[in-house]
Amino acid sequence: MFFLNRTVPLTFDSMDLFEQNYKKSYTSNELTAKNPTLNIQGRIEYKLADNWVSNTIIAKNTTRSSGYDQFLNDMANGDEFIRYISTLDSKTDIINIQHNLTGEFKIGSFDNKFVWGLDYLSKKLSNTDSDYIDHGIISLVHQTDSGILTREAVDNTLKGANKSHRTAKTETFSSYLSNVTNFLPNLSLMMSLRVDHLKGQTSSFTEEKNYETSFSPKFGLVYQPIQDKLAVFANYLNGFVFLDPAIVSDSDGTNKAIQPFDPEQANQFEIGSKANLLNGRLTAAVSYYHINVSNKLMSDMENMNGFSQGGKVKSKGVELTLSGSPLVGWNIITGFSHNYNKVTKSLPEDGNLGTRPEEAGPANTFNFWTNYQVQSGVFKNLSLGFGVNSLSSLRVMNRTTIGVFKVPSYTIMNAAVSYSYKNATASLKLDNLTNKKYFSGNSTVNAQGERAISLSVNYRL
Repeated sequence: MFFLNRTVPLTFDSMDLFEQNYKKSYTSNELTAKNPTLNIQGRIEYKLADNWVSNTIIAKNTTRSSGYDQFLNDMANGDEFIRYISTLDSKTDIINIQHNLTGEFKIGSFDNKFVWGLDYLSKKLSNTDSDYIDHGIISLVHQTDSGILTREAVDNTLKGANKSHRTAKTETFSSYLSNVTNFLPNLSLMMSLRVDHLKGQTSSFTEEKNYETSFSPKFGLVYQPIQDKLAVFANYLNGFVFLDPAIVSDSDGTNKAIQPFDPEQANQFEIGSKANLLNGRLTAAVSYYHINVSNKLMSDMENMNGFSQGGKVKSKGVELTLSGSPLVGWNIITGFSHNYNKVTKSLPEDGNLGTRPEEAGPANTFNFWTNYQVQSGVFKNLSLGFGVNSLSSLRVMNRTTIGVFKVPSYTIMNAAVSYSYKNATASLKLDNLTNKKYFSGNSTVNAQGERAISLSVNYRL
């Protein structure tokens, strides 16, 4: 991951150097990181009456990170990057309890589908990562690295790095109510409301507790001009996202801390149509959406390890999907999307007002996957699959103050073959069949995976 310099005009104008160093990792097998994750989930379902069901889900997730973390920062000379490295020692604990009551009832002659729910979410972050310390300079032109990449050498560099224990904990209590009323067999209205209340210590800067309450209404209308074959729909949502605290630091990688953020707000409406084709064997849909996001979290151009908040972004686009089984044993799913994204409010020094934000991704995406399972004969239960993912070019740096840097568009092909026998299934998957070199990024240039072959075996008890 190469971080492009955010404070001076770009010194790279092509992908040549990055492509020439595609297979370079600029690290060593001694500088590893472990990220074990434990997930536990339990579910209790109880039928209260013919049309009423109570459902409770309890889940716990624990994630740890330990080892070494490093990134390469552009020195703004069109060639060299300085390596920053730190030690990782963090843990995140998440507990989620969700209870839903669903049912059906009538008001007069109108059928109703009802959902009422409660949701509890607890997040605790504990962090003792070290500050980042510079350790060597790499040259893309000469393909050299001045850093000694042994554990002993890195540990010696990190001896003077500051470490301090930081914690943050939040609890979110939510309740939501949704009802769909069928006024006619081909006309239905959905009305929903969700309220979330967050409290807790969201920052290592202060012991003060934070409190946030947000309301999110949603309305939707569905009309079927041709019953069970063609539907048109429209919906509106006023929503929000509680952002997790992030680990930030000074621009030189020192003084790490946990920083909180206010919720991002969004107003969204969507219209579209959905059709059942070939007697329901295929489903096609097209939709148009428009989203205005406020209080947007933005990258801090003066500090690659920091953020600023208060921006506004407008997003709109179209999505087309086609899925189903045209023949017995044959499944397909394909989709295309086009997205227009623009920053409408930002700090002047950010240089992104009126531009497409880097985190918006490519404007055009296309995906296709088809799978066929043999239905009879000696090869019965043999399944063959083939897919394509295609993305347009991406502006990983897009600022009026420093310039534009794009990674090219790409198309990746994948394939899979599997065989099932009784309760066992063996699957062989091939990703990036043609071994395509391709990149992604967000103010960074990230080389993506080459051809990969994976084998999995599943047994169902």
